[in-house]
Amino acid sequence: MDFCRIVYRFILIDTVKSLLCICLCSIVISAPAQQQIGDGSIFIYGKTHSFYDPGVYELGMTNSAKANGLGISFHKPIAKRLSIFGGYDFALADGLPYPLGKTTKANYHQLDANISLDFLRIWRVQSYIFTGYAWNSIPDLALLDKKKSGVNINIGSGVKLKLTEAISLGYQVNYRFSISENIPFNFRHQFGVHLIPKQFKFCDKSNSKVKLEDDLFAYRLDSLNSVHDSLLSELTLANNAKVEYIQTQDLKALEEYVRLLEKDNQRLLEEVRSKINFQDSDFSTFSFIDSTGMVLSLTSSELTSGYYLYAPAISLLELAQHYKSVLGKFSDKTYLLLKNGSFSILAYAGDVRTVADKVYQSNRALGTKLVLVKL
Repeated sequence: MDFCRIVYRFILIDTVKSLLCICLCSIVISAPAQQQIGDGSIFIYGKTHSFYDPGVYELGMTNSAKANGLGISFHKPIAKRLSIFGGYDFALADGLPYPLGKTTKANYHQLDANISLDFLRIWRVQSYIFTGYAWNSIPDLALLDKKKSGVNINIGSGVKLKLTEAISLGYQVNYRFSISENIPFNFRHQFGVHLIPKQFKFCDKSNSKVKLEDDLFAYRLDSLNSVHDSLLSELTLANNAKVEYIQTQDLKALEEYVRLLEKDNQRLLEEVRSKINFQDSDFSTFSFIDSTGMVLSLTSSELTSGYYLYAPAISLLELAQHYKSVLGKFSDKTYLLLKNGSFSILAYAGDVRTVADKVYQSNRALGTKLVLVKL
């Protein structure tokens, strides 16, 4: 091993250890304050490698050897800005130089494990940096009297362009410092697509459950309305035809039964309305204020994702403060909003629809209009 390679290894290993230490400390510090972590994703990509001759480490001094292939990696957020990811990729390596010859379409296997840090987001573009280790295997190296496997250190960056909640385009580039004699230093470029399985409709169990509940309410409502109409029809026929054998007490009992059915119908209608009383909302045009009416620097993009109780169009600040204190008994995150001289209240009700709905039902008698919204 030459002197230059020793220096590179020494500097690189210490740098990677420092990065890993910083990342781990960030996880410990940020974990207690973490509100919500995003969903995991799958990155499916095509890739290409550019290689360096032994003893050459300058970025632009690659040789003619190339490797092209495909891969897949799995990304899991562990904090607000930190993620871990790893996976497997495969390529065919041509022209890797060794003392006994060069490789020809040699199978090139890699297993990666990395940690990444998000550092800049512009519109729908999220950039990040990462570092980690990779295990490499080129079985054909045994024919060239070389060990077939080795390890390298990854240092790189990447970007994601969000197309939908479930799909993003992705690009990664990383410089791979080899710490094994048989695996040359190389650049790897990856381009592919990030998929978030939980955001696809066929994986969204909560939506299907809500739809099933709504369908059940509709079925029960239709059934009771049908019975109600039948009983009213029978009652009308009995009155018109003046059927003598129907006694007065039987008619009263039938009317009482119809009245009870009407109450049941009204109760079911209210429950259905409460299910329908749900919407997605955008509060980017509102100003967040404190109890004295002063505007805060908080914006809607900083709010925790999930379900909120929303009380709109309150004319007086004192009245808005009263409703805020009432909702504050059920939520530890309540906000006072101002728009066009009208006050509103937002109270966090959780990220589970069924739990949020119970909180909404408990506060329906607040004394002002109250709806359930999702951010």
